[in-house]
Amino acid sequence: MKIYKKYLLADLIKVNLLLLFIFSSFYFLVDFFNKLGDFLSFKKPFYLFLTYIFWKSLANLYEFFPFACGLSGIILFLWLTRTGELLGFLSLGFSKKELISLTGKGIFLFSLLVGLAINILFPKAAFLSLYTWDYRIAEKREQY
Repeated sequence: MKIYKKYLLADLIKVNLLLLFIFSSFYFLVDFFNKLGDFLSFKKPFYLFLTYIFWKSLANLYEFFPFACGLSGIILFLWLTRTGELLGFLSLGFSKKELISLTGKGIFLFSLLVGLAINILFPKAAFLSLYTWDYRIAEKREQY
């Protein structure tokens, strides 16, 4: 792999991970403060609430992951423009088509790999978040 490809893909991975961290932190805070009042009324140990928030955060990743992947390409080019590196690539003779296609391939590969992992993890995370809240915290009785 050529040096410029490694450089662009490394920046793309950094932007992707930063966006995933930002969105997951936002969803974490919303879930935390949304359920905290209800949790405190049940008078259960706090580790159950943290377990619920952990599984709910993994389930929420399924919701915002495609948006974060799409946004990462735009933010990558904005970052490269801001630092002057995009102008450097263009002045060295790289075409816009080449840079955009490399970024598109990187986004596709990243979304494919992480998307497969999310699709394997999501059913368990969704079930355990609901189970933890409904049966371990709120103590609803199982109905058959």
